Amino acid sequence: MQKFATILYILFAIAAGVFAYTLWRSNHNAQGGRSARPGNAPPQGSGAAATRLLQTVQGLQRSNAQWPAILAALNPEGDMKVGAMLAELRGPHMFAPHTALSLLASTCESKLRSQPSATKYDVLVAAKNSMEKVTRYGD
Repeated sequence: MQKFATILYILFAIAAGVFAYTLWRSNHNAQGGRSARPGNAPPQGSGAAATRLLQTVQGLQRSNAQWPAILAALNPEGDMKVGAMLAELRGPHMFAPHTALSLLASTCESKLRSQPSATKYDVLVAAKNSMEKVTRYGD
C-alpha cells in the first residue's frame, strides 16, 4: 500500500508541475513573450498600456507637474527599464518638464494609431528616439 501512495504522490507532483507550466506558458504567450511581473502586467485590451500612459501624462500636464511627481506617476512599480527611459527623457528636458510631457503625449497618440498593443516601455523608447532626432540635430 505504501508503494501505491508513493506513486500517487509522484503522479500528483507531476500533474501539478504540468499545470503550473501550462499556466505560465499561456500567460507568457498572451503577453507576447514577456513574463508576468508587476511592470509587465498583461494588457487588458487593445492599447490599454498606452491609453493608461496617455491619461496619466495628460493629468500631469493639467497639474503642471515637475519631475519628482512625473517620475513617481509614470513609474510607480519602480521598473528599472522604464526608469532608465525616463532618465533619458529627463536629461534634455530637466528644466522644461512640460516639453517632455508633450512629447510623451504625442508619442502615445501616434503609438495608439500605429501599434495599438504598445506597452509603456515601447512608448518611452519611441519618445526617446523622437527626442534624439531633435537634440542630435540641434547640437
